[in-house]
Amino acid sequence: MFRTLQGRFFLFALFLSLGAVLLTGLFMYVGIERSFGSYVGERQEQQAEETAAQLENAYDGSWETVDMQLLQGAGMHEGMRYTLYTIEGEVIFSSRSMMHHGGMNTESGEAVTYELERGGEPIGRLEVVYPDQFVGAEQDFFQQTLLFLGGSLLAVIMMSALLSRFFSQRLTEGIRSIGSYVQSLKEKNRPSELLSSYKVEELDTLSSGVNELALALEREEKKRRQFTGDMAHELRTPLSTLRSQLEAFQDGVLEPTPERLNQSYMELMRLVRLVDEMERLHEAENQHHRLELEKLDAEEMIEGLVSQFQPSFEDKGVKLTFVSPPVSFTADRDRWMQIMTNLLHNAWKFTPPGSHVHVEAVDLGEEVEFQIIDEGKGMSDREMEHMYDRFFRGEKSRNRERGGLGIGLSIVRALVEAHNGTINIESTVEAGTTVKVRLKK
Repeated sequence: MFRTLQGRFFLFALFLSLGAVLLTGLFMYVGIERSFGSYVGERQEQQAEETAAQLENAYDGSWETVDMQLLQGAGMHEGMRYTLYTIEGEVIFSSRSMMHHGGMNTESGEAVTYELERGGEPIGRLEVVYPDQFVGAEQDFFQQTLLFLGGSLLAVIMMSALLSRFFSQRLTEGIRSIGSYVQSLKEKNRPSELLSSYKVEELDTLSSGVNELALALEREEKKRRQFTGDMAHELRTPLSTLRSQLEAFQDGVLEPTPERLNQSYMELMRLVRLVDEMERLHEAENQHHRLELEKLDAEEMIEGLVSQFQPSFEDKGVKLTFVSPPVSFTADRDRWMQIMTNLLHNAWKFTPPGSHVHVEAVDLGEEVEFQIIDEGKGMSDREMEHMYDRFFRGEKSRNRERGGLGIGLSIVRALVEAHNGTINIESTVEAGTTVKVRLKK
């Protein structure tokens, strides 16, 4: 039990409350004892003074005529021991034997002597021994008070134990629920979502994070299955074509003419391109990939990029322009060219003739932002949601040759993140797309 968080929290809360209760009880005991003792002492002192005054008033020249019942009653009631002496020191009266007979212990205590006078003349002295503990009614009252105090402390301790158990169970209930949920995720048996509110801020934050993690895992699992299916589909089509053609050549059904051999070669090259693209993606996503970082001139790099694509854009009838301030940035030259080539190639593919594509570098202080703005078909919300997914093609009507393999943006994002940069894509259907890549200077 005590290996669990609930058990340890219960013990902590119980010991904490127990210590607080015992400490409070100790202070209450000391306070009651001192306050009540002070009250009893003051009352005993007042009674002793009154008894001495009564003896002085009752004295008429001889102690033989004084009624000693006064001292007997006072001593038995308050537990004080009285001893009356003459001026010569002879004992006239002592309540010691009487109090021993009554079962009272008066052997110890504080002794106070009162000098008795009558008409200014000394007539004797009265010795009063105050008890060092409560006796009689005071003792009964103090014992009852301690009994009630002990009972109250015991009740508080029991209540603390119950409350500690209750609150420890309530506070750890959410953790147990989250733990069971995570265990079910481990076993790939995702239940319904966790509660959104446990009325504890930390648990709510943890629950929200676990829910988001579960959704992310579910999305990644769907992507993995989709990737497997897409990969099989991408491989199956060219392999099926090659197989059918080769079997036809072997069986003599078809003649291996140059046209048919070229068709087989094109299918083979599709497989080669697929493997090459997958290798590039793997390399880009490899966190241990080493970048050859250097200071690059933005204007020079963009000018070289545009010069490579200018003939293709002119052949298609798309205007390609660029502008860049004299600013430098830090990047791997080859990887930067790979990023921008992929993005500019996408702009070329999906921008219709008669439209415009613009490339621009913007100095943002600590970063340089590269923008590629086209007037192409744009992307829908669904396409924007899946644009980084491998093998995703937003428009089903595109043929494979023009549509590509669908992993270009995956490679771009991986390379940008390898540079500790960011990529942002804004797109509107039938209006165009703007891609913004930010890299450190």
